[in-house]
Amino acid sequence: TFKLSINKYICNYVLQHISFNIKKLQQLIFRNFCLVISKSTIYEILRTNNITFKRAQTKNIKYSKTHFTQQKKSLFKAIKSVNKNNVISIDEISVEVNSKPNYGWSKKGKKCIFKVKQIQRFRYSVVLAVSRNKLIGYHVCKGSFNGISFKNFIISILPKTKNSLLLMDNARIHHFKELKSFMSTISTNTKILYNIPYSPETNPIELVNNELKRNIKLSKTDSPTSLLKSIHKNILSIDTKNFKNYFMKSLKI
Repeated sequence: TFKLSINKYICNYVLQHISFNIKKLQQLIFRNFCLVISKSTIYEILRTNNITFKRAQTKNIKYSKTHFTQQKKSLFKAIKSVNKNNVISIDEISVEVNSKPNYGWSKKGKKCIFKVKQIQRFRYSVVLAVSRNKLIGYHVCKGSFNGISFKNFIISILPKTKNSLLLMDNARIHHFKELKSFMSTISTNTKILYNIPYSPETNPIELVNNELKRNIKLSKTDSPTSLLKSIHKNILSIDTKNFKNYFMKSLKI
């Protein structure tokens, strides 16, 4: 029981202080349990409890937990007001020539280095629209999308999105006035639904884009032409069977 209490204390502390100071933790353990414990023992306890050291991400938190919960309930209520197959998730990503994965393999003690040709930077942007079971549409452009090009993409997929909710984040181009005005005039009963600000976890397209971007980075893209080919190839080879899992994880549908 004493051992379990210490293990639980260590795990809870580390999960609450994800960049903890090991010496401070040792001091706290001694103060609370009158026990001297080694660094290796602490790391072994963490490993046994599936707590690992990994690359961290940063998330902007703009709301209290209560406010976020209220917004999430409103979002899910709107989602459930339509057929689950009529929720269309939309967003953009950008990829550059010679983009490489964030991780790789090398011998212990040796740096992991990707060798790339030094060429002028070149970027494509990709916008995708997906439902629970299929790719609705996509478009690729040089540089970045603007309000007009994004509006044109939405117009191009409208014949496939009758009676649907177009779920997108709060990027400026998604709030383009001409797009909103146009959507108010159409008769297909398709509406825009904006995601909770700073909450990519409630938009399934984020998971699709992560998969796509990872696959593109694994391709050899040392020229604009090879990058463009890789984009189209990887989009068309996306396994749409994963989409249901992505929608279930993000939206519970």
